[in-house]
Amino acid sequence: MRTVISLAAIVVATAAVAKHAPPPVIEPAIYQGAHIVVPNDDGTRGYIEAYGEATGRKLWDLTIYRVWTWPFTEEDVQWIFIRSMVLEGNSLVITDEHSRMFCVDLETRTVKRVEIAAEEASNNAVQPTRACGPRG
Repeated sequence: MRTVISLAAIVVATAAVAKHAPPPVIEPAIYQGAHIVVPNDDGTRGYIEAYGEATGRKLWDLTIYRVWTWPFTEEDVQWIFIRSMVLEGNSLVITDEHSRMFCVDLETRTVKRVEIAAEEASNNAVQPTRACGPRG
């Protein structure tokens, strides 16, 4: 009986610690009359939404990445939220909580994962303009 109680105490203590912090609040970007926001409301999908600046109507949404979760593991500790969004020319540079960077071409609404060196990612040393490359 003592072993069961000890095991239960460990499980409860671990579950209490294993919670994801609240997702970051990201400032919106304005691009050609569209108000682009990061909802950060679903940790299994990093996505952006665009709303008409004048009308407030939703124009489109775009999935940047998906997070696949493992069963039998607490789901919220597996979530990955968008940490930052920077508008650079006609591109958005999006960084997630694991320091992965993505370039979103706002003209074509295409997403490209940016491969960066591990030391740059850990130091947050990558500049957004360098991440998406030169504009043409």
